[in-house]
Amino acid sequence: MSIDGITVRFPYEPYDVQRVYMEKVIECLKAKRFGCLESPTGTGKTLALICASLAWLESEKGMSSADGVDADIKALLDPNGPPL
Repeated sequence: MSIDGITVRFPYEPYDVQRVYMEKVIECLKAKRFGCLESPTGTGKTLALICASLAWLESEKGMSSADGVDADIKALLDPNGPPL
């Protein structure tokens, strides 16, 4: 599925509440601002957060520091993992 131009891999058809949650996560990440998101117990917040965050990180892969991607994000995207 695509959310705001970002391909999000989700293991099944998301509930409406999960789709909205992922939209807000991506919106906050793109704007580089904090977000306080809540949803009732059992609505799949953790899965929605992980899938949206990983999709955003994947979309940022290949962007240069001049484009606003921090070195720590690049390190997280390194296939060898971040330096310890």
